[in-house]
Amino acid sequence: RKAHQLSVKLSSRFCAETISDEEARKKFYSWWDERLKEPNVTLFDGTKFRIHSVLPLSATACEDFESARAQHQTEGNPKVEIRLGLTSYREFICTNGHPDWKQLMTSNIELDRPLYLPLLDDGGQQRNSVEIGGKYFAHPVGVSAALVTNDRMAPLILRSGSVAEIKNCWAWPGGHAEPSHIGIDKSILRQLDESGDVQVIKRN
Repeated sequence: RKAHQLSVKLSSRFCAETISDEEARKKFYSWWDERLKEPNVTLFDGTKFRIHSVLPLSATACEDFESARAQHQTEGNPKVEIRLGLTSYREFICTNGHPDWKQLMTSNIELDRPLYLPLLDDGGQQRNSVEIGGKYFAHPVGVSAALVTNDRMAPLILRSGSVAEIKNCWAWPGGHAEPSHIGIDKSILRQLDESGDVQVIKRN
């Protein structure tokens, strides 16, 4: 059986869209300034990768599930494509982190239709679909690790009381990848779009 084949695409098309309703846009993006007024809160507006969708390429190339299963049994594990744009911590706080975030999913602000992805397990059976919805949301890509030491202890980190979310709580070690650390910004995404080559990482 072939191993999974993973590719990552970067494009400005995979960034969050601007909220179409002007009043709603002002309401949501003023939340950052409101959070800055809180005592003992530290916010840093750094760039993040934004996950747009995850596509099992061999499945999406088929017209129906039975064809996808047959192709899976023939080719082995499907090729998976992860599509990434850019976002920021401010965008995250003002959309995913806004107390009224559910309003961004209602029809009076142009309902976004979630993307349902059919995935196949190793036996070729259909698993639960992956749903990634919300074209106005930041959806930053985070990383986390659960570690167990030789003496069967699990190290945790205590989050600061001055962060914007999950204050003073224990959590797994983790964070967010920083696009700027590898020289990626929105101008780079536009160049990739214009060149027609937005595939930047591929592993077989």
